[in-house]
Amino acid sequence: MRTTLSIDEDVAKLLRREIRRSGASLKGAVNHFLRLGLMAAGKPERKRFIVRPRPLGLPPGISYDDVEELVEALEGPRPQVIVLDANILLYAYDAASDSTREGPGVG
Repeated sequence: MRTTLSIDEDVAKLLRREIRRSGASLKGAVNHFLRLGLMAAGKPERKRFIVRPRPLGLPPGISYDDVEELVEALEGPRPQVIVLDANILLYAYDAASDSTREGPGVG
C-alpha cells in the first residue's frame, strides 16, 4: 500500500539513526516500528472484578430450623386445605391474622 506520511523531525532523526545501524530500508524500518508500537498498544489490561460476599442474615427471631415458620414469616400465612370428599374442598383461612388478604373464592 502506498501512503504519504508527514513524520516529525525528531522521529525522522531516530529512523535515520536506526536505518544506519541496522542497514534496513526506510520502508522496512517504518513497518518494523509501527508494528512494534501497534502490538504494544493492544488492549489495555482490564481491572479484575471481584465479588465480596457478605452475610445477609435473617430478621431477629427467625431461623432456618423451621422452614414452615420461615416461609410464613416471609410470605404470610397460607390457607389450609382440607379434603372432605373427592368433590369438596374446604379452605380454612384465618382472616384476622392478615387483613390485606381475601380467602379463596372471595372477591
